[in-house]
Amino acid sequence: MNDFYHLPKALLWLATLLLMILGFAPAILIIEWAYTSPVYYLLFLPYIPFAQFAFTPFFTLIGAYRYYSPMLLGYMATNKQIDLHSGTSFDYLMVMRNTKAGRGFRNTIFMYHLEGILKLIELIESKQILPSVQVVGASYFFNQRTLRKMGFEMQKASGFYTLNLYLNFIDLCWMYSFSQGKFAIPNLVNAQK
Repeated sequence: MNDFYHLPKALLWLATLLLMILGFAPAILIIEWAYTSPVYYLLFLPYIPFAQFAFTPFFTLIGAYRYYSPMLLGYMATNKQIDLHSGTSFDYLMVMRNTKAGRGFRNTIFMYHLEGILKLIELIESKQILPSVQVVGASYFFNQRTLRKMGFEMQKASGFYTLNLYLNFIDLCWMYSFSQGKFAIPNLVNAQK
């Protein structure tokens, strides 16, 4: 978990609520503008990364996001499925802000992902998570050979996961660029689950 969540509780909730207000304001404007012309709904595409940044602390505090490492979270985890996601843009800013772009950035993210997977294994072994739970994640950067060695099965991402990746294209693009150390566009066409 990043340092933001170690703030005193009152300050943490105040900052979280301020971020939420900032997150809702553009959505209200877009909806209002869309009454005059539906084309304004296209503004939701650049709004999505902003909203995810602004709402991350709230979703974390209410338990919708459960962190297994500073950069690996489960979204709305249940006893049946844990949907894994790499950290949000908020996490990238708070956790990775002092990490140099390129190989070091990529290796640090990979280390955090492995740390999160090990935490999941520990929670399953200690029966805090049922062994029958399905651990699922979708991405454009999976290495099939590495994941098979770790015991995961690969398949083409479903329409829902693919759509989610495309809706998050702006965030994915800048995060991928940081991991590459230069501007780069991720190849979302062959997304795997």
